Formats: sequence, C-alpha cells, structure tokens
Amino acid sequence: MPGDVINVSYNFSYYDAGSSIDTEVIAIANTNKAISIHQAAELANRYIYITNNCYMEEIDLHKGASSTYYSDADIYLKNADLYDWDVIEHEYGHYVADTFDLKMIGVGGSHTLYEDLSVTYGKSHGIGMAWSEGFATFFAINLQRVMNASSMNIPNVGDVYYNDTDDYICKVNIETVTDEITPSNIISKCESNEITVASILFDCADIISPFGDDMVYINNALLWSVLTTNECQTLSECVNSLYNDATVTWDNKAHLGEVLKSLGLSASNLTITYMNPLPPSLSWTNPSGIHTIQVCIYTINGTQLYQSAFLSNGTTSLNLSTNDWSSIVSSGQYIFYVIIKIWNYGIPTSTDPVTGPYYSTFYLGYPI
Repeated sequence: MPGDVINVSYNFSYYDAGSSIDTEVIAIANTNKAISIHQAAELANRYIYITNNCYMEEIDLHKGASSTYYSDADIYLKNADLYDWDVIEHEYGHYVADTFDLKMIGVGGSHTLYEDLSVTYGKSHGIGMAWSEGFATFFAINLQRVMNASSMNIPNVGDVYYNDTDDYICKVNIETVTDEITPSNIISKCESNEITVASILFDCADIISPFGDDMVYINNALLWSVLTTNECQTLSECVNSLYNDATVTWDNKAHLGEVLKSLGLSASNLTITYMNPLPPSLSWTNPSGIHTIQVCIYTINGTQLYQSAFLSNGTTSLNLSTNDWSSIVSSGQYIFYVIIKIWNYGIPTSTDPVTGPYYSTFYLGYPI
C-alpha cells in the first residue's frame, strides 16, 4: 500500500464548521494533511447520511500514492491533491457510485475533462465512462453546496468550480462548462463528456438560476432517489428516468429540455413560420451525428396534443397538417410546448447502443 493510510468511518467527529482552515496553516504539519483528507471524505459521508439516511462503510484513503484514483473501496491520492477537496470528493464519488450501482463495470481509463470519450474509446465505453466521471464530479460539487461547505472558508470549497490546484491545474465552471484558467481548452458538449454530464446533474439539483437560463430544479433528494432507484449508468438512462418519473413535475421536465438544448444534446434554433389560416411549419437544427427524430406538442400543463411519426436522419423541418393543427388549436390553448426528441445512433451497421431520446423544449404561441 503506498503512503500513509487515513481511515474514514461514520463515528469520527466532524470539523467545526464555524471555524476556518487556511491552506498555509494546514501545510505546517504532515498531520494536518491527514486532517484535510479525512474531513473532505467525512463531509461526503455525512452528505450521504442526510441524502440516503445511511452512512457509507469505512474506507481507507492512502496519501502519497503515485497517482490519484479509486479502486476496490480504497482511495489513493497523490501528495499534490491532498488539499484539493474537489479531487478527494470526486474519488469518493466513485466509491458512492460503486456502492449504489451507478457505474458500468470496466469503463475506466486515461482521460481529460475536455474530450468526447466516445471518440477515444467507442460509444459504449465512452458514455459509461463519461457518466462515471461526470457523476463523481457532480457529487463533489453538489455535496459541498448541500452541506454549506462554503461557510468553512476553505479555499476552493463550496463554489461551482471543479478545482485542481496543483498537478492538473484547472478551474472548470460546471454551470457554464468552461475552463476559466485555460479558456482555450474547449469542452466537448456531448453525452460522452464528463463535464457535460456533471453540468446537467448540477442544473437539476441546484437552485434556479437568477439569470433565467436554468429554470429546472428537481432538488437533491428527488434527484438522488431517481438515480438510485433506476441505477442510472449513462446520461441517457438518467434523462429518461427523470422524464418518465411521475414525481418529477412537468415544468421541470420541460425546463430540463432547455438545459439539454443549451448543451447541444438535442435540436436547437427552432423557427416557426406562421401561414394563417394555414398550419405553421417548423424547422430546426440537429446536433451532429445520426439520429431518429420525433416532434411532439404539449399544453403548458403537459397534456400531449400531437406526436409526429418518427422522422429519418437529417430531417430538419415539419409541416403540420390542417387536421393536426385544427386539433391542436381546438384545445383552447394559445401557448404550447414543442418538444423535439432525438435518438442518437453510432456508426451505421455498428453495434453501438442507441441512446436517447434527448429532447429540446421550445414555446409555440398561437397567433390570435
């Protein structure tokens, strides 16, 4: 076993959140490195308790390892990561995912925060690995939010950034999906990118954005329940589990579609051409890739009024029939949701799994 070992169990006393820890003070003694590691992991354990009403089993954290990783209920940390709570709690997130069956078996490997892992590893491995890494990053940032960790005054703890301050220097904003230290590091916005996964999960769990660009709020407890009940192991499984869950409100399902659209996972740029008294025509832009497409129209309250046939790959427009439009307007509604669903395919004739549907939400107003 490399390095010293710190054991984390449920009965260790928690650090006084009313005090503050300064990185330079911690660095004075090697003992304080152990305290930093332990308290980061212990906070994660307490988060699991308030979220799932149980503590995690004991786990050993090994400091002074040659690299940072999780393996078989042990966490190994390089010396450079001993004060990076985001990194420590990310690895703890792998332990949580392993415990609650929230990860595919055998989807590890070398990776960066920025890449499309389906390009690197193939779609099946890539979407599983992106979920595994993205969930772990979300877990770290979200637990700090729920546990009010910013009140502890620890550098880089309790914000919306995934911070690695030493060996792999980055400051990735999971709200905006950008690296604020190196903006030229462009993050691939897709289902097989870990920051995209983390951002979608965080948008679901955090409070509604004051800027109006993130109106979905599924809350921590409900999101956790949906993920663990359905044992989600890809972003596609997560999105469909949320969409099909009766306890997730229709408003939140619709707003989740806006998030998916903003991250390029489904259709964008919907244009509605009104030809009154003729039915309107719809046109949109598809994300890259090979897709099956379907257009649905709902009332604001979630009653389905229209569902198209499945549209072939490359379709970017739809003309509603007179009968379909008459049926829609006869509902007495004047504002509707247009939801465009996208199923993603891999390379034609390959065995890549079909994922989706991911969906985009738009508003359609009936001109009076």
